[in-house]
Amino acid sequence: MDPNEILARFSEQQVAAFFLVLCRITPLFVIAPLFSSKMIPRRVKGIIAVGGDAWIIKGLARTYEAVPLLQMPALGSMVEGAQMAFSGIFVAGVMIGAPVIIAMIITDAAFGVVSRVVPQMNIFAVGFPAKMIIGLTLLGASLPFASGFIADQLQISVSHALHALKVG
Repeated sequence: MDPNEILARFSEQQVAAFFLVLCRITPLFVIAPLFSSKMIPRRVKGIIAVGGDAWIIKGLARTYEAVPLLQMPALGSMVEGAQMAFSGIFVAGVMIGAPVIIAMIITDAAFGVVSRVVPQMNIFAVGFPAKMIIGLTLLGASLPFASGFIADQLQISVSHALHALKVG
């Protein structure tokens, strides 16, 4: 076929649609860890793609259901969706870190009492390793329980954000 004939077949709307689709897909290949990470060897990327590529394509197709190509959600709903997602994730992070923070406060209070009772004792020499041991032990003990909670909270906050982005 002649290149001029091919160009004559494309209208302005088709070219605009092509660039709109390209603008939506490009960040996926630039930002997504599966495609953009140089630290992941190519063989591992190939192994990860036993169904990963299909999930990404399905997710991309769902973006067109949430926000059609020629429509844009209102700025208010975009801000609300981002705020809902980030606030949900932040609250979940505080809830996960609260036991360790409370344990560190109690440990500091206990070392404060010990430093008042025995002023000759060097609290810094004992306090830092003890705080690290207590914090890491509590973190290690609570980590198996936190994984399901993190997954649930992330799914809830993202679903709320996507619901806020619906056009219509």
